[in-house]
Amino acid sequence: MRAAPPGAEVTAVRVAAGRIVARADGRGACHAVAAAGGTGHGAGSATQER
Repeated sequence: MRAAPPGAEVTAVRVAAGRIVARADGRGACHAVAAAGGTGHGAGSATQER
């Protein structure tokens, strides 16, 4: 996998049991979603769905 080119929009999601449980936009989105892990509010700009 390669990094997104400059100026590209990046969105990352975490899916559990067929549902989106965390979502983040922008630079660092993949790290923020991975760090969210499914408990608490995560890191960065990740938003956890409930």
